[in-house]
Amino acid sequence: MKSSKYIVLRRTSSVGRRYRFRKQYQMRQRIMNATVLIIALLAILLAISIPSVASHGEEPVRASCEAVQSVEIEQEPVPEPEPMTVTELIEFYADKNGVDYNLAYWVAFCESELKNVPNHEGSTYGQGIYQFVQTTWDARCEGDVWDIEANIDCGTKLLGLGELSHWQPYSGHCWLPKL
Repeated sequence: MKSSKYIVLRRTSSVGRRYRFRKQYQMRQRIMNATVLIIALLAILLAISIPSVASHGEEPVRASCEAVQSVEIEQEPVPEPEPMTVTELIEFYADKNGVDYNLAYWVAFCESELKNVPNHEGSTYGQGIYQFVQTTWDARCEGDVWDIEANIDCGTKLLGLGELSHWQPYSGHCWLPKL
């Protein structure tokens, strides 16, 4: 009994080896055929792009390279990006400074209705989107108070630090119920 099982197993394993060797041989043949095909295509492309290399030496190659270098490529003008709206700037800086967008938006809306204007014409009170008093701006912020991005960046930084006291006494009744 043992000998017959051994023979069957041996026959099966030799058949498996033959099958495996045949598959490996077929794969090698496919790889060799693909390599020959790629080499032939490269040779054809080279012959088409530089037909006079073999007959005239290196001179035509230099001339063709110089001709390629002197060709100007027309580039389409890159359109300028659309300027960001105030709400997009608030969203960007709120995310950058780790502030809830709704808080940043409603404080700015209640302070200035998202307009970069003084509180009163010629007034020294609030200025810009977040209506900064000049002393607060000078102490806590950088840049020009009338620069919308600087104003929003500083406003969201202060909100991120939890400094709601700059706005709560004046406009808290407007934005607190909306949160």
